[in-house]
Amino acid sequence: MTNDFEKLISILSYLNIKLRDPTFDNHFVDRVIIQKIAFISKSLGIKLNYNFNLYKKGPYCPELTNEYYENPNAIINLETTANLSKEEKQVLDKIKNVIFSHALYRAHKIDLLQAISTILFFIEDTSRISEDDLIFKTKMEKPYLTDRIIRIALNLVRKLKESFSI
Repeated sequence: MTNDFEKLISILSYLNIKLRDPTFDNHFVDRVIIQKIAFISKSLGIKLNYNFNLYKKGPYCPELTNEYYENPNAIINLETTANLSKEEKQVLDKIKNVIFSHALYRAHKIDLLQAISTILFFIEDTSRISEDDLIFKTKMEKPYLTDRIIRIALNLVRKLKESFSI
């Protein structure tokens, strides 16, 4: 396992995200969650060296996919030797408080994570982009996401970015 994957396991454990074996075909949702949490964490300043591209369900990293396919038990058991710093835990606490506590997360977890990670991807990809353009680009990229989900995701991204110099 790479150091980045070890750190990701620590992130998932700290966030208390229970996942099933990502290698099973019917556990697609678990794979999406892993990818989105990794990207959101990285976008908010946690050092992960994964390279993400925009794909069907939002930012996606093939290298990360290979790692969880090679180490499914690490995902299931969330056991790692990697420790998170105080600053990294503060980022993760912000994710808990802003994303996980939102009612939409409980009702539409995957759609919300896709919208948030896609918006963050566009922000990173285009240094100066208006909120209207973010909404438009996200809707064009993910036409199955509702306007409501995209607007809520944008508001949550705004809250996430308030506390961090990202």
